[in-house]
Amino acid sequence: MIGDSEGISISGLIQEHGAEFGLKDDWGWDCGVPGLPGVMFRADTHVFGCACQRARDLSLGEVEGRRQVRAVMDLLRKYAGDRDFRLISLFSHLGIRDSVHYESLYRITGEELMVGAAYPDTVAQGTYPIDVHHSDNAGITYRYLGGMSMCTTTGAARPR
Repeated sequence: MIGDSEGISISGLIQEHGAEFGLKDDWGWDCGVPGLPGVMFRADTHVFGCACQRARDLSLGEVEGRRQVRAVMDLLRKYAGDRDFRLISLFSHLGIRDSVHYESLYRITGEELMVGAAYPDTVAQGTYPIDVHHSDNAGITYRYLGGMSMCTTTGAARPR
């Protein structure tokens, strides 16, 4: 997305006016794109209740995701004043984070994940923080190695 967001909260506008555009109470985030002043990456849409291992659900999820992007752009055009926001790129497919769950002999705990525990049969390790989606509000808490947490509803860093 390109546009001047100085002095406004896009996430705040979405929280305040999202229902008018058929957006659920949810959270979003953004960051600048290195080397492209005035261009930002936004993650404001989420498609829930989609069984992405099924072709029909995946297709319906794609349609819903694009509808949400259009809704965010329409919301910004209506409520962001005279700012000119434009969509310059869109992912070509859903970013699926969770679909099928498999039973296993062992399930790693959050603590083991945070300390980077490894076992003889380890198949993967990651560096992304644990992101806990709040069930009581539209926030998310990131938990990092070393015990630090960051909550998006308050923006405050605090030790676990």
